[in-house]
Amino acid sequence: MSDKTKIVYVGKKSLKKDTITGSRLLFKPNVPVDVDANVALRLLQYPRVWVEVGQEEDALEQQQRIEDERIEAEKLAAAKKAQEELENSLVIYGANEEIIDLAKYNGAQVQTLAESEELTVEAQPKPVAEYKVAVRDAMYVKYGKPELTVPDADQE
Repeated sequence: MSDKTKIVYVGKKSLKKDTITGSRLLFKPNVPVDVDANVALRLLQYPRVWVEVGQEEDALEQQQRIEDERIEAEKLAAAKKAQEELENSLVIYGANEEIIDLAKYNGAQVQTLAESEELTVEAQPKPVAEYKVAVRDAMYVKYGKPELTVPDADQE
């Protein structure tokens, strides 16, 4: 007769079947199950999934901490990306706070805008992408750079 050990499933599934040892045992989260010692040794090699009785709270806290850190990192990455998009945006304010999206303008329209606003633009009209950035920067000088704000993810 082999020794029995109690282990606990701490994974995310509502029901976990042991496919590692072939024991066909079923585990519910946070419910201790008696298993043979040799089966327990194999399953305990996966500490994110199975732990010994008494260690489940520590394992769950660690999993929650890792999940919280992942979510926070995703939020920071999304905020950084949104801030970069705002800084590289070709949307500007013209006279009377008219919103102008230079990305929608072709080369001739951008050149006409620069002339009508009497902007001093050092770049040449070709290539158009570089000229749009130069016109945007000249508009910032003339009308001031708009306040760039990233919307809070919590407010959406």
